[in-house]
Amino acid sequence: MKNFRMIFVWSLLAMLPIIVSPGITSASFPERQIEILVPMGVGGGADTAARVIAEGLKTQLKVPVVVTNMPG
Repeated sequence: MKNFRMIFVWSLLAMLPIIVSPGITSASFPERQIEILVPMGVGGGADTAARVIAEGLKTQLKVPVVVTNMPG
């Protein structure tokens, strides 16, 4: 029981800088555009699905979402 208590106390002390630092939580995500890589050709089912998902992400994240096809 004493070992468990010591491990618990040391884990809380290790997490303390993360919990109290305000700079970590103030970063905005995402900071730049998102690129979705599709390993199939243009016009296929995977490409169409990726473009539909990209449109939904654009409106929610408010950043550009680019679909890039890389067949082969």
